[in-house]
Amino acid sequence: MNNEDKELLESAKMVLNVASYKDIAKAIGMKENCVINWSNRGLSKLAKLKISQMISSKDSQTKIPKTINSYLSDKEIEILQAYRELEKEDQEIFYHKLKAAAAEARKKAKETSSNVLQEDVKSAV
Repeated sequence: MNNEDKELLESAKMVLNVASYKDIAKAIGMKENCVINWSNRGLSKLAKLKISQMISSKDSQTKIPKTINSYLSDKEIEILQAYRELEKEDQEIFYHKLKAAAAEARKKAKETSSNVLQEDVKSAV
C-alpha cells in the first residue's frame, strides 16, 4: 500500500472515529476481507472514492456554517462541534446535561440576587 492510501485511511480512522481498517470497510459498505487487498494491492478506485465521500460528508456535518459563526462565541462553536461529533444517543445525553447545568446556573443566580436584595433591604431599614 502506498503512502497516499495510508494517509487516506488514517484520515478516515480519525474522522469516522474508528480503530481499524476493517471498521472503515464496514462504514463504506465493503467486506472486511477487502482490507487484505488494501494491504497487498492498495486501495481500489471505488474504495478511495467511497472513503473520500464518507470523510467529506462526515467532516461537513461537524463544521458550523460561517453565517452562524458570526453570532456565536468560540466556546459556543466548540460545544456545537463536540455535540455534532457524538453518536445520536450520546447527543441526547449531552443535550440533557447541558440543559440541567443551565437550569442549575439560573437557580443559583436567582438565589444570589434574592440574597443581595434581602441584604439591601435590611441595610436600608
